[in-house]
Amino acid sequence: MKDVQAPTCPLVARHAALLAEQERLQESLREIQSDLAELEDVMQRANALLPRQHQFEITQSADGQRCDPSSLSDGAPVGGGGPAVEAPPGDRGDGGSRQAIAPIEPAAALPPKPAPKRRTWTDADCAKMQELVLEGHDWLEVARRMGRSDWACRAKAGKIDGFIRPNEVKARAAQQLAEAEQAQQQQLAAELQTMQTPAVSHATPWSDDEDLALMSGREAGRPWQAIADELGRSVKACTVRYARLRVPSGGNL
Repeated sequence: MKDVQAPTCPLVARHAALLAEQERLQESLREIQSDLAELEDVMQRANALLPRQHQFEITQSADGQRCDPSSLSDGAPVGGGGPAVEAPPGDRGDGGSRQAIAPIEPAAALPPKPAPKRRTWTDADCAKMQELVLEGHDWLEVARRMGRSDWACRAKAGKIDGFIRPNEVKARAAQQLAEAEQAQQQQLAAELQTMQTPAVSHATPWSDDEDLALMSGREAGRPWQAIADELGRSVKACTVRYARLRVPSGGNL
């Protein structure tokens, strides 16, 4: 004899569906409660590292040990910030547990950073800066070696009387170079002129004008070298010629 399956009552099926939905909601509630517990643990660890005025505030009403139940009314703000975040209620058989997390209080404005202290300039600093400038360094290199900014060095130099600036050093160096080149050119020109001027041969006879200049120069007491340079002859040639001119008259050298 075959088993006859009893017809399923719609109410029984509905009751089974409600029980399944209730089980699903309870499982979801347990997951939410687990997440909230982990969140509370994280906030507690964060509070240990933060100043008191910046700490998180966590309130929960599952057992009434952490907060005032009156502060957890629906839609009421918690912690003085915004509306509290509440876990959805599950089966009221568990006491209607719910958790609310107070919003984070805005952090207090940080105090402004104090202005950096300005380094004072000493006489040694000023002397060192002038020395670096005289060595031919520009402002950027001077500032790097001084450990200061470019504008700070320029500003300080403007307050020192008689301070020689890099552009003045460059101008002086250019002027000295030009003067040295000019002197070298003049020296080369003089040497070239000397090489082009033919020397007076010793065999060239003495003229009457040369004899007169030789005699008058010696009588005036001029040195032999000056007379020789003027006549374009050697000192030895002048002394010999002077001796020959003096001997006929019986004069002394």
